[in-house]
Amino acid sequence: MNPYLTSLLNAASKDRYDSTGLVQPSQLDDFAEPATAEMVGSEGLAGKEARIAQIKQRLAEIAEEKKKYNLEEEMGKYKFLYDNDASTLMGYKQNLRNAEATEKIRKATEDATKASNAQTAWKQNAIDLEATKYDLASAKDAYNSAKASGDENGMRKAVLDIQRAQAKLNRMNAEQTQLRNKFAKQLELTDNAEDKALDDVSNVQTGIDLEGDISRVNNIKTLKGESTRLGRDYEKPGYAIPKSERNAKYQKGVEEVSKFENDVMNSDLDENAKQDLLTGLDELKRKVEKWKPGSKAPGRPNVVKTKEDYEKALKGLNKTQILAKGVAYLSAAKKAGVQGLDQYIKEAQAKGN
Repeated sequence: MNPYLTSLLNAASKDRYDSTGLVQPSQLDDFAEPATAEMVGSEGLAGKEARIAQIKQRLAEIAEEKKKYNLEEEMGKYKFLYDNDASTLMGYKQNLRNAEATEKIRKATEDATKASNAQTAWKQNAIDLEATKYDLASAKDAYNSAKASGDENGMRKAVLDIQRAQAKLNRMNAEQTQLRNKFAKQLELTDNAEDKALDDVSNVQTGIDLEGDISRVNNIKTLKGESTRLGRDYEKPGYAIPKSERNAKYQKGVEEVSKFENDVMNSDLDENAKQDLLTGLDELKRKVEKWKPGSKAPGRPNVVKTKEDYEKALKGLNKTQILAKGVAYLSAAKKAGVQGLDQYIKEAQAKGN
């Protein structure tokens, strides 16, 4: 026997057959011994390889035919042709028609369900979208209220609520667009709308300068506190003070009021806030003016009189006028260092002055 054919047989005999009893095409590629010119004989290696290719092709065709082979249908045909019994074949064909009809019904039901789900999702999205818009508006109102009251914690919370509502609105707007565009495709949302939303709410643009507003709110608090302090510090004290202290207080008051006014005018507050802070400025200036040396304004602070003040006040007065000053005044003058007042004090006491 030809050595090459012997090689083929030897290779094929080693579990090369499948359940059909045929050698598979892929199994012809790994024969134990490669073909050589000496093995193939006078016909040449090219002729043998061409024949192998034909065998492979035919095996592939047989495999395809086998896939299409339907035992039930073939049995029906056999009984119809040879036994004159069409029932098996007709039953098979009817089963095919029933299966096709059932599949059409299933597909129609599935499509209807998808369409209904898409419509429901679209309507619910529209409802949620409106609710989210109200949430966003409410959060912005809360921010403005917190800002007006100077509530820093409230402002920070409101901005976080704004960011959350805006992120949700971004997502729902994207979903609304997808649901509208893909409604005909029955809710096939291939590009995830939620992924388009900003994952980190801190990146959501709210249009609010939170830190700037907080800085301005704190600035208002500071300036209001300063205004309150100045008004309290320059009230008329309930006791007399030395002239030197009053004069120094006046100079300090002028400087502090001027600084307060400049701080307000040079701040980054809006005009309404500035005017609100400057409303009491005129009254504050009038309070400071009462501390001015020589001021005759009512409600000016009382000063501690010196010896010179008493001597100047008593100079040129007659006895009656001196006694009219009263015991308290004369005693204070004596305590300040004015001499010669003992007799006047006794007589004032005797008269009940």
